[in-house]
Amino acid sequence: MIDYWDAQNLRVVDAEHIMNNKTEKILYEKICDMLFAFHHQSILDMGCGVGAVPYLLNKRRFDFTGRKYTCVDYSKVAIDAVKKLNIKCIETKCVNIFDYNEKAEYDIILFANVMDGMATEKIVKLLSNGNNHLNKKTGIIIIVMSNQKRESFVRNYDLFSDVMKALGLEMYSINNYNIWTIVVVMRKKEKRYRVIPILSDDPEIGGDDEKS
Repeated sequence: MIDYWDAQNLRVVDAEHIMNNKTEKILYEKICDMLFAFHHQSILDMGCGVGAVPYLLNKRRFDFTGRKYTCVDYSKVAIDAVKKLNIKCIETKCVNIFDYNEKAEYDIILFANVMDGMATEKIVKLLSNGNNHLNKKTGIIIIVMSNQKRESFVRNYDLFSDVMKALGLEMYSINNYNIWTIVVVMRKKEKRYRVIPILSDDPEIGGDDEKS
């Protein structure tokens, strides 16, 4: 498998470099807004790349203490970049996300820009694998994809919806922002969250209100 990050031939392969791109920074700010709002204790960052999300969370003084944050990526270049962030409490796993099989459950699983270019069958497989590591009582999956991939997602909506139901999951929202789309999937028991349009101008992303 070709190492995506090594193939970029970038002078600097790190999260700070990514944040120099204003459009990408705004996207990652939105993802971080969600992670702050949900207040969950464990996060599995599948296909973490060079660690843009933990980098920005740390910049925004996210309290990693007592939380479990695991970064998974097949790229050694990317994982080395995450390690250089020097953020305590972050675990790294250099493994293909399809092969990740640690015996651990997480409250939130993040797939940020990893499904672009994937065939529908692979996305279903990836969701199934993610579900194996998602908290069985409560849990949230956050999927970030390009709008180009969103078209395929929408075309196969019924298939994905059926897959979600079989896994005990429910799609809560599909919202697009600029060139990206964010899909939020929750355990059906997670309805205590009031999910609003994630990429709206409203600064509040979630909440503890009971959903009527």
